[in-house]
Amino acid sequence: RVRISPEGLNGVLSGKLQDLKRYAYDLEQELDRLHNTTENQRKWDLDIKYCLLREDIPVEAQLFANLVAKATKTVISLVDTDESQQQRSNRRRKSEPNKVPNNPHFV
Repeated sequence: RVRISPEGLNGVLSGKLQDLKRYAYDLEQELDRLHNTTENQRKWDLDIKYCLLREDIPVEAQLFANLVAKATKTVISLVDTDESQQQRSNRRRKSEPNKVPNNPHFV
């Protein structure tokens, strides 16, 4: 899944490590092309992290079946502000009152 906002991009992809590294390389090349820069001239930042799959969950359950890209107002942050918590809480109440998700990994 990929979130696109005026602040930047935030994405989580799954796949084989060699394919993900190729994607990262291609993305860097495309950003250089769009910004008319080279690796030494970059004024943009791309922070990529790789993680291993969990051993306690089947591989198939951890892979994404499709790519979802969505425009948002802000990029998701690891630090949740009071304002964003309140906005999310209000959205949940409006869309699904009194409904609790069954997924134990729901955040």
